[in-house]
Amino acid sequence: MSIWNDRERICYETGKKLYGEPLSTYFHHVLEKSKYPQYKFCGWNIVLVSPEVHDQVHKDMDKTPKIKKLHLELLEKHHNFGN
Repeated sequence: MSIWNDRERICYETGKKLYGEPLSTYFHHVLEKSKYPQYKFCGWNIVLVSPEVHDQVHKDMDKTPKIKKLHLELLEKHHNFGN
């Protein structure tokens, strides 16, 4: 909830406003929870996105270039942690 309350409620990828209640589809783990469970609760690893973008990033990250760029940056920065 702190991410929802502390950040501007806009989609990281599109810049469009997010409305309503803080649904799970608004929260995207840039470094996947399944591969990097140690970062599950790290605020730097979570971005707010629209449900459509959230679906798209899981289908084809190449179609979400801002998130892909952040994903690669975080991989480079944190790839040795937990190994």
